[in-house]
Amino acid sequence: MSVGECTITLHDVEVLVGLPADGEPVTGQMHDDWLHVCQELLGVIPPPKQIRGQRLSLTWLGAKFHELANDTDEETITRYARAYILQLMGGSIFADKSTCYVHLMFLPFLANLHHTGRYSWGGACLAWLYRQLCKKFKQDVGEIAGLLILLQIWARERFPIVALQLLHVNANQLHGRAYGSRYMFDLLQPSQIVWEPYKTVIDSLPHFCTNGHDI
Repeated sequence: MSVGECTITLHDVEVLVGLPADGEPVTGQMHDDWLHVCQELLGVIPPPKQIRGQRLSLTWLGAKFHELANDTDEETITRYARAYILQLMGGSIFADKSTCYVHLMFLPFLANLHHTGRYSWGGACLAWLYRQLCKKFKQDVGEIAGLLILLQIWARERFPIVALQLLHVNANQLHGRAYGSRYMFDLLQPSQIVWEPYKTVIDSLPHFCTNGHDI
């Protein structure tokens, strides 16, 4: 942009969506015996049609772990918790273009739920979003994946010009409006950017939105 570089930071991720910016890195294997991992951590082996490569169907996952009985034992409750968190990962934080599958490489991080919160999920979320944005613009793919609500809220907080309220929207003019938005960014001045959007609210935010402020 004309004012220089301005991008989403770990601080933005932590404040806007509450994912920890500080913690252990989210790294591991992308290839494993995923059927065995599912059996061990979810207590069930997914049907072959519900797995595509290293990705598991979110529809199947939601249907399989839809309802928990009242007299369920501790281990089953833990498995349902893993399935629920895995759905959140695949459906929002680490969404792919299909929005229908979640990569099973995230499941091992849920093996010990007491340890899961120690990871830098904010860093992983941001890295995933950056990767998806690069794919969009370098590989000319049709859609953008990742936690797009983060991108939208960040733009709303940083650039008030994109948050103008339109009282009347004509669907036939959307294409022209998109070009107009890009033109506005080309003419953007430093005074039109909110450089410290959280300054007035940072002290009132819950601790999990500010723990990584110093990194």
